[in-house]
Amino acid sequence: MKQIVLIFFALLFFTTLNAEVLTLSCDKKEEKGFYNYLQYYKDVNASISTKNSLEISQVDFTHLDRPNANLGLSFQNRALWLKFSLKNSCPNTQQRVLFLKKITNKSIELYEENGERFVEIKKTPSVNNAYYDLSIDPNETKRYYLRLIGDGPYIIASELIDSRKAIEESYISGAFFFFFTTFVSIAIIVYLLIFIFLREVIYLYFSLHISSHLMLWLSVYGVFTAVELSLVKVISIFISSTFITLLSFEILQTRKYMPGLSKVLLAFLFFMNFYFFVGFYLDWIEFYAPIFGITSFITYMLIIASILGSIKRGSKKVIYLLLAVIGYILGYYITVVGVFTLGKIPVNDFTLYAGMMGAIIDIVFVSLAFIHMAEKTYHDQRKKLLEYSRSLEGTVQERTLKIQEQNSLLHLQAITDTLTQLPNRLELDRYCTSAFADRGHSEKELFALLIDIDNFKQVNDVYGHLFGDAVLKTISKVLLKSLKESDMVGRWGGDEFLVVVHVSKADDIAMIAERVRKNVRNKELEHNVRITISLGVSSARDKKSIGSWIQSADEALYRAKKRGKDRVVFS
Repeated sequence: MKQIVLIFFALLFFTTLNAEVLTLSCDKKEEKGFYNYLQYYKDVNASISTKNSLEISQVDFTHLDRPNANLGLSFQNRALWLKFSLKNSCPNTQQRVLFLKKITNKSIELYEENGERFVEIKKTPSVNNAYYDLSIDPNETKRYYLRLIGDGPYIIASELIDSRKAIEESYISGAFFFFFTTFVSIAIIVYLLIFIFLREVIYLYFSLHISSHLMLWLSVYGVFTAVELSLVKVISIFISSTFITLLSFEILQTRKYMPGLSKVLLAFLFFMNFYFFVGFYLDWIEFYAPIFGITSFITYMLIIASILGSIKRGSKKVIYLLLAVIGYILGYYITVVGVFTLGKIPVNDFTLYAGMMGAIIDIVFVSLAFIHMAEKTYHDQRKKLLEYSRSLEGTVQERTLKIQEQNSLLHLQAITDTLTQLPNRLELDRYCTSAFADRGHSEKELFALLIDIDNFKQVNDVYGHLFGDAVLKTISKVLLKSLKESDMVGRWGGDEFLVVVHVSKADDIAMIAERVRKNVRNKELEHNVRITISLGVSSARDKKSIGSWIQSADEALYRAKKRGKDRVVFS
């Protein structure tokens, strides 16, 4: 019985011992279940020194209960130790790579236990990850201690892999990080340039918003180390929440359509900004992040509420903005809050990269919202331009008609005698020039009748100039009634009139001239005054110029005056 008990305890001891030692496979396959051999110890005060292996070897380590475990040690001056042992039972030396996702760890140090001292193993630098080359000789067992200094919960994401797999992991991680930083950097530059050229503040807001994405992930990946990651997370959500709120205000016109909600949102935004600066100044690190995180979360929920309230207006930009905010919130709160801050979400490829994917979704959908806004603005401006063009065209046509009417009126005034409303000397000259030039192309004969009022000066002297003007107007009307519409009647000057007529027979001109003379003489005016006229008639036939033609009529008029007036004389 005693021997059985001894054998049982021996087997138990042997099993326990082997549970703490990972035996390497000889075919260099991945060591499945490596996390089962990892043990951890929380060095709360970071007091254990690596100079004395007895310090760490005497503490009680605890086995990890799951792969990719999150151990919730808080932000500053605390360390986590990991211990594992590797055994090589193969006939040849085994090479392995210890791969760790760096994530929230500010520093990672790997030591190999060698007697009473630790020998530090140098890591291969890589973006966001740490690689350690391990070599174990045949029939050799080695114990390793991993010391982590973190900024937030410790995320134990580690594997024991071969060198090929390590290169693949490094390449994929670096490529995705390069793509992300390049994409976000280009977006920041593009929207800054758009702001500079268009002077639209929404593009500046968005550029600052996505700058917080870049700052956060550069810090997570260890590129930006000027500020602690715990503080960068708070700064990032502060910048992001502030400028996405201002952006949504501009896009959704929240102050106009939802004034009550906008006041609540501004109140939360003010509190968040106030708490950010006060908490940063007073170094409220223990409860700074939780309160700030809750406030920012409520702020984002209010932004979503304002977006949902704007959906009824039926604009695509609202849908795009909603998808952008939801994508960013999910990514941020899964990775940054759930994994990096609270340590409550398991670590895997999705949860680690959800934050960056959320940032990409944010940029893509807000860009689509901007494109939709630009298209709508373009169509609205084009519609307004077409309406303005039609209105302008109508205005131009209306003004053109008015100008034409005014020009016609001015032209009429320029060629019309203001007293008699007959064509004036200028129009008579033009008409005579045209008629004289066309006389050879017409079958009718062209005549000019130069008319002078007899004793007109005595009429003015006796009855006054106003009566004289009335005489001129009356004679003008008589002349028009005595002639055809096709005949030209105009005031030649003073008390003289010129009549230009076309007749089929030369003998008809005498009848026309006599009719004019008699109609004037028979017209009774005020004060029982009767007026007579003298006429000089000249044919355009055989005349070499207009001057000679009119001169001939004037000479005939002179002879009519000499012969006693009130008569017609032909040249």
